Amino acid sequence: MTARYEARDGTVVNTSLAAGLTVAAGPPPAPKITSPTDSEYVDATQPLTVKGRAVPGSSVRVVVSYESKVLGGILPVSGQSATKDVVADKNGDWLADSLSLKVRSLLFGGSRDTVFTITATELDAAGNPASDNAKVMVRPG
Repeated sequence: MTARYEARDGTVVNTSLAAGLTVAAGPPPAPKITSPTDSEYVDATQPLTVKGRAVPGSSVRVVVSYESKVLGGILPVSGQSATKDVVADKNGDWLADSLSLKVRSLLFGGSRDTVFTITATELDAAGNPASDNAKVMVRPG
């Protein structure tokens, strides 16, 4: 990159930057969750695998959180059951495997109305986030 300045008296100053220059242009495009799909039923007794697409080489944080109710629907319960950081390959594909769907509560072991939300967040080199969500409903039993 070269910058040029010309003063009123006609003096010209040129300066160049030999090293690379990175310009942050805002957050990256949101990653996509391709599997499981929104509102898909999954087996909560097995570890979950989440697949998606993002900018090649980017870091993606996958978080699995849950919401449910206990005591006959009176008391809401929520939390996180898993977090995993992965890197998108040269084609932009990423995979987060062995994610737990276990609900962590002393009062509650899970129920038919539990909704798990998977959030994939991509971070660029400057730390700017972008998110995409999918909800996964746990299959009873």
